[in-house]
Amino acid sequence: MAASRTAIAPAVTRTMKQANIAADDGIILTFLNAAILPLWEVGQICHARAMGLQQLLGRLVVICWDDASYDKCRHEQLQNCVRDEHLLDRALLAQGAGNFTSVETGYHDRGVRHKLYLRICWRRVELVSHALGLGIATTLADADVLFLSDPAKVYKRRYGEDDMQVTAWTDFRGTSFNRSCVQSTCRGNTYNGGIYHARPT
Repeated sequence: MAASRTAIAPAVTRTMKQANIAADDGIILTFLNAAILPLWEVGQICHARAMGLQQLLGRLVVICWDDASYDKCRHEQLQNCVRDEHLLDRALLAQGAGNFTSVETGYHDRGVRHKLYLRICWRRVELVSHALGLGIATTLADADVLFLSDPAKVYKRRYGEDDMQVTAWTDFRGTSFNRSCVQSTCRGNTYNGGIYHARPT
């Protein structure tokens, strides 16, 4: 489905609110497509269960970008799986980006795959911003992140009441307004969405 870049489906809002079962700790937001399913299943899900961290899975919101990832998320009996129908806008669809939502993309790609990766980076920010706007504290974690303990409690213990903690690559020489960066102007910019915890203050 094509939509404006910042559209958020009602199902996403409902899922975020449903997962906010411990208001002080908020939700854990992760993103999934078919390309990273094996890594996600063996890493984040099996590891959390093996570590006795099942309570984290109740706060985990899995944003799925294709049918395979959504079906797998439901198969794992997770409560908070939701399709993001607004990842692609008309411009990206017209360029064939829909053919690549189930494959791994990166900053090193060229053409439409590079544009899709850039869009994914910004979409993560949009969805975290939406959760914060709902008053929900949010920990953003890539699908390959392993939890050794509850991240919200670790952030609180180490950083107190800080509004935001970020871990990200910093070799980006663009600007926060540069949403249309093309490969030729982004050479050497290993930008990444990062992993962070944010409180709605």
